Amino acid sequence: MINMPTQNKFFFILVFFLLSCEGLKNNDDVVLARVGKKKLFFKDLPAQLNGPNIKKNDVSVFVNSWVNDQVLFISAEKEGFLNDRVLKERTEKYYKDIVISSFVETKTNIINKITKEDVLSYYNNNKLSFIRKRDGVFARHFVLEDLNLAKKIMVQLSKTKRSVNVDQYLNDTSYIREGLLSKDLNELLFNSNTSIVGPVLYNKKHHVFEIVSRYRKGSFYGLEEVHDEIYQRLMKKVSISGTSRLLDSLKRKNDVFINLNY
Repeated sequence: MINMPTQNKFFFILVFFLLSCEGLKNNDDVVLARVGKKKLFFKDLPAQLNGPNIKKNDVSVFVNSWVNDQVLFISAEKEGFLNDRVLKERTEKYYKDIVISSFVETKTNIINKITKEDVLSYYNNNKLSFIRKRDGVFARHFVLEDLNLAKKIMVQLSKTKRSVNVDQYLNDTSYIREGLLSKDLNELLFNSNTSIVGPVLYNKKHHVFEIVSRYRKGSFYGLEEVHDEIYQRLMKKVSISGTSRLLDSLKRKNDVFINLNY
């Protein structure tokens, strides 16, 4: 009899089980896993996993994680950790913090107070803080297992009219700073002046990049690149100011005493 690691057995069984259930119109009551009396139903899967285009491996990862969490939690419960005073205090503090955060956000209406003009003004007034400290590229990243196919994709990327849908092999599109990737990938991207670079073998796969834009050290980040960062900075600033005003107002309405001797 062939011995198979427990995790592989579980994955095999889960995939087989899900495949056998694909013909069912309603999988909500299907039990994906059980630990003691606790059950994980198909309907309990997160929205991104509970749809027509389910990826079996993603489901397997989620179910394995759920099982691990349940085993650990039940074991901790049996040893009395739910009655631990320190843990109770931490739980109460966490709950209190999220309630306060939700209350303040609702009362101060932070999100509606930040406009596009605010973001643009902050960017213009603080532009020196948005200078690139390293070279960077904005690139489309293709990952392929077959070397010949990787070479074929490179040829297609260099053409205006393409006979192959290269986007089916697209892994991601992102801004990449120099020095963040492995040495081989870093040299591939930043020691070449061509727009199509690769393929390079890394982690048993062939990587091809289509460089859309290059940015040099010392140049300014565009507003679209730092928009989210600026928005977060402004939210924090407005939050502090709004919370302060809210507190002043609430303190006047509540019976507050502070012993100044301590």
